[in-house]
Amino acid sequence: GMRASTRDRPGEVSRSAFDHLCAEMVREAFRATRAGAARGDAGEEFMDDAADWMRRVDGETARAACDRLELVGFRIGERVGERVSAHEDPFADEQSAIMCACKEFWTFAHGKRVDALKTNNKGTFVFHDDQFRAMRGVRCSSSSAGSSAGSSAAASSAADALADAALDAVERAYLALHAGVVRGGLKSFGITARVRGELRASPSSASRDARRRPSRPGFAFAPAPSPAVAFVVDVARPSRAAPAS
Repeated sequence: GMRASTRDRPGEVSRSAFDHLCAEMVREAFRATRAGAARGDAGEEFMDDAADWMRRVDGETARAACDRLELVGFRIGERVGERVSAHEDPFADEQSAIMCACKEFWTFAHGKRVDALKTNNKGTFVFHDDQFRAMRGVRCSSSSAGSSAGSSAAASSAADALADAALDAVERAYLALHAGVVRGGLKSFGITARVRGELRASPSSASRDARRRPSRPGFAFAPAPSPAVAFVVDVARPSRAAPAS
């Protein structure tokens, strides 16, 4: 008989839908944060157009959006963790909970286990995902205005710098969202930790150029390679009281 294609598999469809939901959550976080800041500006109307709101992203807006997304991710991660561990025996120790996060939790959320787990044996763990599909094809750019043949080198450089800053802000937002998911999952396993996400590998030059200069600015899912990402987990452990002298 015919074998079902990947797109017909329920798990794959669910993950694809989740990927697109994440894109919308990131978009909405930037828009809502900027809209709140702009409410007091007389005569300013917040636009839905992607190029408009991406031009308005500044450092403060990006930080506020990341904070918002981290909390959203935390709530998602808690629910995923509760579902994953519902039929599991209680974790015997921290290590078994971490291993569940790397295997069952990651498989539920991303369709695969983490590619590598590293630790310093002092409460810091690093989850490596060499192809983090939740961020595949994420791209943004400033308006393509000024890219005509008559543009000056300085104008082109300024446009590139703006596009790079917007790209970095969106990447940080995605990492914050998914760091929150990891933190929430660990919390449901009984582990309190600080989590931060880091990009560990840059796309090829061609892919990077394609991401930074799309024909239409904004978010999109494109056939670009998934980036390598690492999530650094710093477990909060109760401090030991100093022995009485």
